[in-house]
Amino acid sequence: EPPEIANFGITPFDPLSPFAIEWGVANVNAPAVWGLGNNGAGIVVGGLDTGIRWTHNTLKPKYRGWNGVTADHNYNWHDAIHAGGGVCGANTTAPCDDSGHGTHTVGTMVGEAGTDQIGVAPGAKWIGCRNMDVGNGTPATYTECFQFMIAPTDSAGNNPNVAMRPHVLNNSWGCPASEGCTTRAELATIVANVEASGIFVSVSAGNSGSGCSSVSSPPAIYAESFSVGAISSTNTLASFSSRGPSTFYVPNLLKPNLSAPGVSVRSATNTSDTSFGTLSGTSMASPHLAGVVALLWSARPALIGNIAQTRSILQGTANPAVTVSTPQTCGGTASTQIPNNSFGYGRVDALAAITAPTAANVQVSGRVITADGRGIRDAIVSLTGPNSPPIFARTNAFGYFTFDSVIAGETYVLTLASKRYTFAPRTVSVSDEISDLELIAN
Repeated sequence: EPPEIANFGITPFDPLSPFAIEWGVANVNAPAVWGLGNNGAGIVVGGLDTGIRWTHNTLKPKYRGWNGVTADHNYNWHDAIHAGGGVCGANTTAPCDDSGHGTHTVGTMVGEAGTDQIGVAPGAKWIGCRNMDVGNGTPATYTECFQFMIAPTDSAGNNPNVAMRPHVLNNSWGCPASEGCTTRAELATIVANVEASGIFVSVSAGNSGSGCSSVSSPPAIYAESFSVGAISSTNTLASFSSRGPSTFYVPNLLKPNLSAPGVSVRSATNTSDTSFGTLSGTSMASPHLAGVVALLWSARPALIGNIAQTRSILQGTANPAVTVSTPQTCGGTASTQIPNNSFGYGRVDALAAITAPTAANVQVSGRVITADGRGIRDAIVSLTGPNSPPIFARTNAFGYFTFDSVIAGETYVLTLASKRYTFAPRTVSVSDEISDLELIAN
């Protein structure tokens, strides 16, 4: 449910007047990465939103279903709206946007036409799925789009092909109780499955700030979601940007992970194929982050699908120079500390991420059990090192977990977050691969 549609309007700028490189694109240091010869080529991003006006001048050349002559929507578009659908109707067979929100967010990821540099990764391609009916979704519609992205299908919904899945997903929406996410766990399994498939899940933190623990709706609350807060062009945290921590787990989870441009962001709109407008919200911040991941994975393909290491690089290279107009302490952490529950580790920096050194990594795995030896499922295990941000793993149905990218030669603090069990943090020294960690929770 993207509040930007109702709460923020199009500003009275000339819709045809190009702004060259948009401020948000410059703020995340994308042009410096382009200068190194990396523009997102070879990466596919997915937009899960109100739909996309695929014929927009800045988006049509970037659509994976367009070869320059004809369109093929098989494996590139799915509509989870089966009744209603506003101006688009239901069950559309070609990308359509019933509100404008989705067009705007995809534009921020990949949009480009002439001097209109609205996209962070203009060399990437996009595919899409409409998961909201005029701005309102349900757990069913959100899940349907996630499932499509894990294994895209043809236009008839048949012949799923995992080779056609995107690399990065942008999710500029939240599922509050009013849309059916009453327990807040409704989307936990599907989001975990998306990440487990090797897809990076970028999510807007929400627009319920500035109070603490206002990152409160799925999917932003989950460990597998990379949640993004919003900053202005002066690197000031937006007052509306939701704050952490996420109270979905015990102990609570730091949120948001990072922040990105989300105030007065200019991008494509669905009014026409040449229309532009500005919106504000964390919905505008998340696609900036998704675009940076596209740049990172294009420049460093060895990272593709390695969610843990990608998260670590993004957080470890974030610029902490973010101003919080009224300093606050959320979850026991002051906004002057890094990381914090106001803006996370800082604002995303594409150049710093791409040029960051990569340390040797090893695998650490084990099992979380009860005192009588039963495996505990869906617990979040985290490792926090002295030189790296926390990384997370979820236990499977039998309590097993795996970290694929742990920096060797460091001592980590291992913690557990669970809805039912408690666990005293312990330290783990990692010098080589570990496969037999056993954690007993009470």
